[in-house]
Amino acid sequence: MTKTKEDSESHSKVVGPEPQYLDEFTSLLVPDDTRVMVDLLKLAVSCRSGEKGKEVLSAVLSGMGTAYPQVADMLLELCVTELEDVATDSQSGRLSSQPVVVESIHPYTDDTSTSGTVKIPGAEGLRIEFDRQCSTERRHDPLTIMDGANRIVSVRSGREWSDWSSELRIPGDELKWKFTSDGSVNGWGWRFTVYPIMPAAGPKDLLSDRCILSCPSMDLVTCLLDFRLNFASNRSIVPRLAASLAACAQLSALAAGHRMWALQRLRKLLTTEYGQSININRLLGYSEGEARSMSFTGSALAALVKGLPEALQRQYEYEDPIVRGGKQLLHSPFFKVLVALACDLELDTLPCCAETHKWAWFRRYCTASRVAVALDKRTSQPRAFLDE
Repeated sequence: MTKTKEDSESHSKVVGPEPQYLDEFTSLLVPDDTRVMVDLLKLAVSCRSGEKGKEVLSAVLSGMGTAYPQVADMLLELCVTELEDVATDSQSGRLSSQPVVVESIHPYTDDTSTSGTVKIPGAEGLRIEFDRQCSTERRHDPLTIMDGANRIVSVRSGREWSDWSSELRIPGDELKWKFTSDGSVNGWGWRFTVYPIMPAAGPKDLLSDRCILSCPSMDLVTCLLDFRLNFASNRSIVPRLAASLAACAQLSALAAGHRMWALQRLRKLLTTEYGQSININRLLGYSEGEARSMSFTGSALAALVKGLPEALQRQYEYEDPIVRGGKQLLHSPFFKVLVALACDLELDTLPCCAETHKWAWFRRYCTASRVAVALDKRTSQPRAFLDE
């Protein structure tokens, strides 16, 4: 026992962390203790410790990662693995619920009355998005959406996209719908997709500690992934990190806060020196002949970048009239981080955003953003701004 203590003291003197990162007690921890600390943090984020358990354990692990390069590498690898497991749902059943698509025949027939129910067990709410092709005779051919208690939530009809564009959110795991048409003119019909809103934490109070430790945890990653990548020596993990963040950002079953966090961290990653290896032109298919240092073809990041222009324009068309009409004071946090990411990727300079009128708002935003950054960092102003 005495020998073990002496060896431990000798080890801490030789390779111990810098005093500014850990205090007198936590500086006794060595890299081999990291795994146990991570398990304790995973239990802490599941409310298995006191009020400050999560904060204290996060701070200690962050300090160990700063002091020991091998711990930084291990924590980064752990975060990427957890994100990949969350995105693929390889271990956790709570994210397994898939969206449900409900639609009429196209075009729909006259003098019909149909109804149905959508139930996604485990969901705490349902989010409904309508297809842009939706078209029925206004007021005469209505689609009625109800909650599980048969209370009418919304009645949709009309031939304009504005009649269908606003999404619906219904509490609970069940909705009901009813569609009726008269004998007059008809249209293309309707189609909507029901996305489950799963509990952010899940029924953790009913699970054993062993079960919690075996499941991937977004909350664990949000505590550890602080992007001090300069302390990690394994730069080859950056493609996996970017792809896993992009996958989680697109996972509709995740809580909105977790998806926002993934988008924000992805943006931060892409604006560091490590993001310079990501060839956006190549991802969008504009420079097939160029070589690149990191491969993202077929990854979730490629899917996110390719779908970003459409998602951006769709969100703008949804929010702009609401903000201008005074129904919403500001644009949503989701739209803000989405447009900031697109600006950082310089999508305004690519052919996908070349249409003058359609993307004028985005180009104005990019110019204003870059001017603000230049003023803040005391760098030269963008050439396009100076030319104007």
